[in-house]
Amino acid sequence: MPFATSRRALFGLLAACAFAPAAQAQGSWPEHPITMIMTFPAGSGVDVVARTIQ
Repeated sequence: MPFATSRRALFGLLAACAFAPAAQAQGSWPEHPITMIMTFPAGSGVDVVARTIQ
């Protein structure tokens, strides 16, 4: 059984290497500014965190 596990791991590694160029070919995301809509009152904890990451 150890050989079957290593064969599966090798297949997974080869698949990951095959799809790596496609992942690098993607453009930057997002291409335009996003709008966050907060439904909590100003000054709440959620509002403070949202303003920090914005």
